[in-house]
Amino acid sequence: MMQGRWDGPLAVILVTGLLVGVPGCTERARRPFDCADGGSGCEHDAGETRSYCTYAELSGAPIDRVDILFVVDNTGSMQEEQEALSHQIQYMTRELIDPRETGPDAPPPVRDLHLGVVSTDMGTHGYLIATCDNPIHGDNGVLQNLARLPGCEPTYSASDCTRAECPWLSHSPERPDDGSDPLDPPIWDDFACIASLGTGGCGFEQHLEAALQALTVQTGAGRPNDGFLRDDSLLAVIFVSDEDDCSTSNAEFFDPDDEELGLLNVRCVLNPDELYPVQRYFEGLIDFRPGNEDLIVVAGIVGIPIDGSWNPGDPIQELREMVRINPANPNEALPSCDTGMGLAWPPARIAELVTLFEDNGVLASICQGDWAPAFQAITSAIQRRLGGSCLIRESDSPSLERCRLVETLPDDRPCPHPADSLGPDRSRGWHLDLGLDDHGRRECEILPADYDGDGCPDGPCDCRNRRFAGCLEGWLYELNAPPCVRGRIQLTEPDVLGSESTARFECLTDRCPDR
Repeated sequence: MMQGRWDGPLAVILVTGLLVGVPGCTERARRPFDCADGGSGCEHDAGETRSYCTYAELSGAPIDRVDILFVVDNTGSMQEEQEALSHQIQYMTRELIDPRETGPDAPPPVRDLHLGVVSTDMGTHGYLIATCDNPIHGDNGVLQNLARLPGCEPTYSASDCTRAECPWLSHSPERPDDGSDPLDPPIWDDFACIASLGTGGCGFEQHLEAALQALTVQTGAGRPNDGFLRDDSLLAVIFVSDEDDCSTSNAEFFDPDDEELGLLNVRCVLNPDELYPVQRYFEGLIDFRPGNEDLIVVAGIVGIPIDGSWNPGDPIQELREMVRINPANPNEALPSCDTGMGLAWPPARIAELVTLFEDNGVLASICQGDWAPAFQAITSAIQRRLGGSCLIRESDSPSLERCRLVETLPDDRPCPHPADSLGPDRSRGWHLDLGLDDHGRRECEILPADYDGDGCPDGPCDCRNRRFAGCLEGWLYELNAPPCVRGRIQLTEPDVLGSESTARFECLTDRCPDR
């Protein structure tokens, strides 16, 4: 328009607050529970011992990289909104890099951050239209790094490339960009320089196509965005716009003389079937993290009504029905809300994409006077998905007969969630008391959630679609779990493990294999 998987409740990667288990072997008596389900190798003499070898050190270290792509509307109605974005980004980046909360429940910091921005201008397939300066491809999903504000000149802290080669902002332990260097403005100030893209962009906003091009074609070897998206990062895509997406492959859509498609200014409203299906972008994004879709967060600060006529969580069809032509003026669509800085329109397509990510999606209204709650929600969505626990040694698939996850409490308090049974039919609790260790701290086994060994928690839950509501709580083993090379131990819920606890995943073996 030219108007101006893991699904919830989520199975969460083991979070920080877990610390390294002893990497060597410890001698422990083989426990009766190892044979609770008649597992193999249960015949043994009384008092027989075998070696327990630690296969996972629960440190939360594997997922500490985040790549954030902002897709910002750069049309004529967005000047004030871009200024608002520049102000709010400080909260988000500071909170990710150095969380204000402290103590055992504090979220883990992002050690390595990439922050980039693209415009919604994808051109008009060559047709000459006012406001579309580059009708061929527009900005084409290329990361923008020009300072457009007077007196504003961003600096870049990438350790392996120059500003011209890396059109994104970065923060890492090797090259911190947190304001600690008085000669180097912090990353949030630099972002304020580049997020103000101006208002000269093409009025046919193609938010979804710009994001996809930015992360696919433009990240190819030797392309402008090469290096922005890492294989082992959490990816966040955030749309900021007062209009809906109009991504299409139909060049005739932009022909001013094609009267069959209606008035040029409202063709996106009149011809929804000519637009790319939203599913194209959902599948395109999850393809970046196959098998680990929980490492993708998608958000939209868009024209969500603020009068209660539609709220996030309501059927998307009801929002689609709000996309209508103004009966008093066939050359404009009906707005959904007023930002106080200008009107906004129903974001049916963007909202549909965001809601497909369920608990990993965040929708907020650009018409709210205060964007702080929106950025707090986006920040929290990212922080919830940080952490991890990779296996540190080669191993066969962990089995119930020989492996266990041991939680060590900070003192001798009782195990907080005692199980009422040890098998798959237990209805509550997940802890088995193992007694005190040599330092007087309580050790509790976290019981498995997957007793039949199919890689999914037992119980009435939708494991195929990674919806773990109703699952038996505990741990399971995930074989293919990038960035883990040898697999990962997974919890069904974050509170299965206490925030003050340490933990180790160990298996019985005759000899600990090399790392």
